[in-house]
Amino acid sequence: MRAIRDRVRLGRQLAGRWAVGPLAVRTLLLLAGLTTLGLAMPSRLLLGRFTVFLVAGAVVVAMAPRGRLVSVLLLIAGFGWMASTILFDDRVVMWRLVGLAMAMYLVHTLAALASVLPYDAVLPPGVVAGWLLRAAVTLVVSAGLGIFAMVEAPLVVGPVYLLASVGGVAVVGALAWVLTRGVRR
Repeated sequence: MRAIRDRVRLGRQLAGRWAVGPLAVRTLLLLAGLTTLGLAMPSRLLLGRFTVFLVAGAVVVAMAPRGRLVSVLLLIAGFGWMASTILFDDRVVMWRLVGLAMAMYLVHTLAALASVLPYDAVLPPGVVAGWLLRAAVTLVVSAGLGIFAMVEAPLVVGPVYLLASVGGVAVVGALAWVLTRGVRR
C-alpha cells in the first residue's frame, strides 16, 4: 500500500512540474494513436465497448512512450487493419490506407520525441516545429510515392513485378543489416 501512495505522490509532483512542450508532444502522440486505431479497426467495432480499450491503449502509449507499448499499439493497428479488410469486408479506400500509414508514422516519430523529453523540459518553439516539419515532409513524400505505386501497380504485372518485389525485400534487408552493424559500433 505504501508503494502505491509513493507512486501517487510522485505522479502529483510530476504533474506540477509538467512543461508545455512535452505536454504538447504527448497530446499529439495521443491524437495520432487514436487516429491510427480509428482508421485501422473495423467500423463495427468502433461503436461498441471495444472503443474504451482502444482509447485506454492510446492514453497509456502517450503517457509512457519509452516502452514496448508503442510497438504493441502499432501491431494492434496492423492486425486491426487486416481484420477490417479480411474478416469484416470493409472496403480498402485510398484515403483510409494513406491516412493509416501517416498516422502510424506519426505515432512512431512522436513517441521517439516524447521518449527523450523530460516532463519539465522547456523547449524553444523551433524544436517541436522543426521535428513536425521533417515528419510532414516524410509523410508527403511517402504518401506521394505510395499513391504512385498503387496507381502504377496494375500496369506492371508478371515477372518484372516479382523481380521488383524480391529486389525491394533484398534492399530492405541490406539496409537493416547496415543499420544493425552501425548500432553495434
